[in-house]
Amino acid sequence: MQSFGEYFRYTAVLDNRTRKSHARLHGTILPKTDKFWDRNYPPNGWGCRCSVQVLTKKEIQKRGLTPLADSSMLKDISDKAFAYNPKVDRLDSILKDKAKKLGCNDLKANVGELKFNNPCDKVKEFEKQREAYLQERFANMASKKLQNMFSGIDLLASGYKPPLEKPLVLSILSDNSIKNLSKHGYIASKFLKVFTQAKLLHGFRQKKILDGNALTKEQFLNMPKFLTDDNLYLGFDKNNEKELAFYWIDKNKKGKINYAYFKDGLTTYGITDIDFVNGYIKGKRLIKIKP
Repeated sequence: MQSFGEYFRYTAVLDNRTRKSHARLHGTILPKTDKFWDRNYPPNGWGCRCSVQVLTKKEIQKRGLTPLADSSMLKDISDKAFAYNPKVDRLDSILKDKAKKLGCNDLKANVGELKFNNPCDKVKEFEKQREAYLQERFANMASKKLQNMFSGIDLLASGYKPPLEKPLVLSILSDNSIKNLSKHGYIASKFLKVFTQAKLLHGFRQKKILDGNALTKEQFLNMPKFLTDDNLYLGFDKNNEKELAFYWIDKNKKGKINYAYFKDGLTTYGITDIDFVNGYIKGKRLIKIKP
């Protein structure tokens, strides 16, 4: 598992919707190499909202936290179909194994890819959930990275902004969306990346801020979480070249919608009129991509 810290801290949402076994693990810190994570890396069941926080030794010491030496005293909490660690195991192997656990044995492995002999709703649902989970994980990691980068910085004001030292993965596309995009002649990358600081902060240009079309800092930090299949469109830029477009409702402004555009990486993002987007859909300059 690649990460910037040596430890994982289990984090649960402490409300009445959380399983008691998950809530009891809240705050538990273990080395990321502990075998506990091989079976209990969240989510650990349908609807599980738990996550992990990556911590370094220095962060643990600074916060006065105490990690466990190992997980010998802990019980597994993951549901039957979720007892795997996607950072360790090959996803196709996981899917094949989970298919058997779910009672679906009508599939074959073919050159590293899984193909079904007959429809199997349980396996297809698991595959869909797996894709959604991975998409959510990448988005959450990107949001945390942005929060760390821009903590205490006013993005709407001029001044120092930290550089983007290397390309950042903001989210991923599902295999199904990539397949559906290809039907429209668009070859999409699995990873939705931003490559430069200029593109990362493109949505905070002065003109966009003055026009009221810039995202708030909170919206910007959470933007990766909205780069999902449900919000995906194929559009055309001013040069009539194809680009990926994501749209999600702006709850703060009536009649407005947030957007992010990608073409060989993130190009820009901001706020626009819903009527403008609807006009593009009606004029077939925006095509909704089925998830």
